[in-house]
Amino acid sequence: MLRATNSAGAETTSAPLRRIVGGFRPETYAVLGAAVLLSVLRYDIIASGGSWCLFDRVLGVQCWGCGITRGLWLMLHGRFVHAQIMNPWSGVVACIAAAAVAGDVVRVVRRVAARGGIP
Repeated sequence: MLRATNSAGAETTSAPLRRIVGGFRPETYAVLGAAVLLSVLRYDIIASGGSWCLFDRVLGVQCWGCGITRGLWLMLHGRFVHAQIMNPWSGVVACIAAAAVAGDVVRVVRRVAARGGIP
């Protein structure tokens, strides 16, 4: 079994936590990081950035993804009806992200339990 050690070869105090947290997939860190970022930013910062959508810039037509970031921000702040008005797909994206994180957490918990718990 791999052990987290410092430069002197001694096991670090955060080794058990690192064995658990280090088992998550990069997508889980990305989803959780985006959720934290969206939860601390003010709405006017998100809404005033302008569109980065190529369809919107070139054709003047919004694509199916336009408004998802603003919709996710609204959902994180409990404004579900407004999020669905902003973009109906924001609820689908939020459910997929939540399912991916939950699945990864279950995978890590099962792996830790199979090893006999946290040492």
